[in-house]
Amino acid sequence: MSWTFDLFREYSSKMTIASIMRYREFLKRDSRGQLRNQAHTFRLSVKAPVRASFTVRESYTDLATVKEIFFEQVYGDLVPHVRNPRTIIDLGANIGLATVYFATVFPEAAIFALEPEPSNFAILAQNVRRLSPRCRALQAAIWSHPCPLRVHNADERFHNIFQMQPCEDMPGAIQGLDMPSILEKSGFDSVDLLKVDVEGAEVQLFQGDLSWMPRVRAFAVEFHGDSREVSRFDMLMQGRRVIQANPHTIIALA
Repeated sequence: MSWTFDLFREYSSKMTIASIMRYREFLKRDSRGQLRNQAHTFRLSVKAPVRASFTVRESYTDLATVKEIFFEQVYGDLVPHVRNPRTIIDLGANIGLATVYFATVFPEAAIFALEPEPSNFAILAQNVRRLSPRCRALQAAIWSHPCPLRVHNADERFHNIFQMQPCEDMPGAIQGLDMPSILEKSGFDSVDLLKVDVEGAEVQLFQGDLSWMPRVRAFAVEFHGDSREVSRFDMLMQGRRVIQANPHTIIALA
């Protein structure tokens, strides 16, 4: 039982006892090779550094994201720079953990979250539903222009590593939307914070019609590969203050 003691010692200040027990059961099933399929979900409640509750899948990918967002606070550097945001758009919301984090640390903000991958979106919808009407979710992907897209996932074990590809307009296609279309669907006249984590499609975000950019007060972007250079991000952000918040996120402030 020493590993159980170590588990409680590590997480007792971060999660509720019930959540630690659920995490313990997950680890026990994993050690016995008895993990259930990823359609199985369970609830976690964290209490530090922020308080929040959310649903995750029986997946190390989701649990790694919990650690990244809530315990390591990869978006924590935004808080002193983006004061009292009223409108947030979360592009690439995955299962909604960043959305939940933003809803917690920015309690006055309305949040519009987009996620294309169907199994991610199903959990996102659950997590956002608990924050309604302040938070809403849409199954869609950012693209340079409106068009049908498909999810290309080279490894189905990892729901946060995939790319979108244009396809024929057919059943199962995901709607690709440009930023003006997303702003229209959000109902926001302006965006105080645009969070972008879209596995390379940030290049598509900064193509096509860019007349929307002055309507965004702050960007928080995770780049993939050489997408920062390909998207001409630093040139487009001239006149803004660009900050390397951490290895994960680039912030650009008006």
